[in-house]
Amino acid sequence: MKLKKIIMILGCAAMLCACTKSNIVTPEGTAAPDMSIKKDVKIDWQQVKDDLNEDYVDNIDYPYSVEIDVNADDDSAYIMVTVKDDTTQEQALEFATQLISACNDAVTDQDHKFAMSEEGYYGGYAETHNIWIQVMPESTKEDESTWLVDDVIIAGDQDEVSPDGWLSKMDTATIEKPTQSGEAEPTKAQ
Repeated sequence: MKLKKIIMILGCAAMLCACTKSNIVTPEGTAAPDMSIKKDVKIDWQQVKDDLNEDYVDNIDYPYSVEIDVNADDDSAYIMVTVKDDTTQEQALEFATQLISACNDAVTDQDHKFAMSEEGYYGGYAETHNIWIQVMPESTKEDESTWLVDDVIIAGDQDEVSPDGWLSKMDTATIEKPTQSGEAEPTKAQ
């Protein structure tokens, strides 16, 4: 009985091997993958926004997040974050710091010339671009005086996000404060 089963199994295996054409070992065509680093990559900011919203809105670690909007120009990225009304400034500052690194990493996913963020380092995109961050309560987001965070990390700096905001940095750089529409409004340091 055992001998019959073994013979049947071997017979089936032999038939299967003989009846198929293998093109796994000898593929047709000689296409080689392009492993070169692309230059002048255009960042898809909608994808960055989608990635941040997917990872940080309705997240167990950041339950107060409502929406994240992102856009950019040649010199700066702008991250506008809407949070629930009961969010504290401490939570907003922590969240803003996390989002700057996350934005950098989402950009790096598209353009590998930028370094990923690390503990205490916002990353390569933040080395060469200003990162504006605003965190605002949902019910009063149109009223800038109620914003929990309104700051900028100046290109190359690794400063913590500050409750004092971008005005405290006016003596160190020429920066442009974005309007609520995300467009920059010229402001000169004194």
